Amino acid sequence: MKALAIDPGETSGLCYAQFRSDSDAISLTIQQHVLNHDGLYTKLRIIDPDFIIFEEFEYRPRAGSRYAAVNLYPKELIGVIKLYGARNHVPLYAQKPAQAKGGFPDNLLKDRGVYTRGLAHGRDAVRHMLYWFEFGAGFKYFDPKRNYYEC
Repeated sequence: MKALAIDPGETSGLCYAQFRSDSDAISLTIQQHVLNHDGLYTKLRIIDPDFIIFEEFEYRPRAGSRYAAVNLYPKELIGVIKLYGARNHVPLYAQKPAQAKGGFPDNLLKDRGVYTRGLAHGRDAVRHMLYWFEFGAGFKYFDPKRNYYEC
């Protein structure tokens, strides 16, 4: 089983999870890249995930701004994710930013040994992956008594 969590944006965070056959570990690979549309689609084809978890787009105007400057690039990348999912029959799971950040703050990532310095967007993708495994549809693949994460 392979799952991919994506924090889409101008710098996109990726967290790739795969069950290790030699143990009860779920191996996590954490990355962040500047990806264009084709780059993201190519990355999805190479990883070939069984599930894709991604952060939903939320309009959040900047405090004190008279004019709301909205960066819609994450929305475009979500379109690429949805296209890939539809063409390849891959289940997609959208999560709100607050779900992952609220469920897995930095101190909890550190406690679990999955905190990676210098990869803020990669850490956000990890949060989405852990949330999916422990509170979302991925719970059926994660037994806290048996499974553990390793980077």
